[in-house]
Amino acid sequence: MLFAALLLAILPASCHLFLDSPTTFIDHLGPIDDNSFYALNLVTNTYYIVEAEILAEGNKCIIWAEKGSGVTVTKAQEMAQRYDTEIRPRILANFGGNNDILQYANTLAGRDDGKLTILLLDIQDGFKDPGKDTFVAGYFMSSDFRPRGLITGQGSRYSNGRDMIYIDTYPGMALRPGETYGVLAHELQHLVTYVSRHQMNRSLYIDTWIEEGLASMAEYFCLGEQYLTYRCEWFATDTRGTIAKGNNFFVWGNHVDKEPQAILDDYATAYLFFHWLYLQTTDTALRSRLYYDIMTSVYTDYRAVTNIAKDINPAWADWEILLRTWLAANYYPQNDHYGYKGSNYLRGKIRVKPISGETTPLFPGEGVYSTIRNNVFDFSAIQPSPNIRYTGITSNTGTFSTPSPNISGNILLTFNANNISSRTTETGHLTGNASITAAAQTITIDTQSETMTGMYAVDVRDVLGRNRE
Repeated sequence: MLFAALLLAILPASCHLFLDSPTTFIDHLGPIDDNSFYALNLVTNTYYIVEAEILAEGNKCIIWAEKGSGVTVTKAQEMAQRYDTEIRPRILANFGGNNDILQYANTLAGRDDGKLTILLLDIQDGFKDPGKDTFVAGYFMSSDFRPRGLITGQGSRYSNGRDMIYIDTYPGMALRPGETYGVLAHELQHLVTYVSRHQMNRSLYIDTWIEEGLASMAEYFCLGEQYLTYRCEWFATDTRGTIAKGNNFFVWGNHVDKEPQAILDDYATAYLFFHWLYLQTTDTALRSRLYYDIMTSVYTDYRAVTNIAKDINPAWADWEILLRTWLAANYYPQNDHYGYKGSNYLRGKIRVKPISGETTPLFPGEGVYSTIRNNVFDFSAIQPSPNIRYTGITSNTGTFSTPSPNISGNILLTFNANNISSRTTETGHLTGNASITAAAQTITIDTQSETMTGMYAVDVRDVLGRNRE
């Protein structure tokens, strides 16, 4: 794993930069002094040297800043204080499993000061124009756990020999100061995932949707639900209709070739799925280990989730049933049994629109909704497909029905239950009825959204390409 990073993109330029571009590192930097760091230029995919100085030191972190960055000592001290008293303890409480994994990270990096290095720098990402350009707000590089200098056998890759996170100063801290701590929490969780799996001798690679879902919940725990409203706004507004057509996290980035901004669907749905799972976990002891167990699972795919989800509901040992239940929650979020219980905001915000038509292609994990007229849908003429499943949902009770041979209910949920994250679609059938109009909705949905041309967070690997070591 080369790095995990957070990019904030000003739409519509998101996700166009460097996708699948080759990495061409250089090999002439040589050793550096104790006040310098190797940093990655994301435009040229080359390393360069950053001269920095210590601006603040907390009990558990050291805040370095690039010389000339303009970051004040006061701002650095505030970051150190918030890291020590808020971000670090909340990450450990929800992802540490009664284990100070961040102390282990410090030891793994060959250090004994017990302090995370946070480097504040103007990340070289090509940003020039606040009106249209993208920028990288922060990143974590697992290569920094290697001894400092050129990494032998890794081409021209460099390590700073520290447990550390990089945070952007411009435009990040300068123009988006309110999001800096969300970036820090997100990247810290990526670091925790890497180090925890290293400590447990697990594969260092897990499915992207799991990694990003966990990192989004780190933002939630450190800053609260209100910080992530932009994810929910994106989901609820669905201005391009890609969510209504089924796009979600399970096959990551599978729609970006035709609709680049569809990558934001993946982030929104990953957050909602992991938040929904948390809301469904009413047992306090189970909640305390929920994400740690997923993060450190022997599995790297959906089984990392079902293996713990079965303790919430035994039926959720089956990915198909777990997926169906979450998809149903996205249409009936106020259902007291399987909805977004415990979050009034999500209960009033989340609802996917039904679509019309006879058939639709569905990737694994995708689900769509179509209206059933007169509460019965004749299923007898539907040709079966290996992984396509059909469920009728009754609005007043939220109960499910399956073909026998007809399907009863108000809404037909058609979904692809394939648990292998492949880029192959199967054809799902719809009722052929027109979509329900807004006036016919059974709940009031808050669709007053923020401007959808703002900045949205995605991982830098979705810019540089996911297939990195």
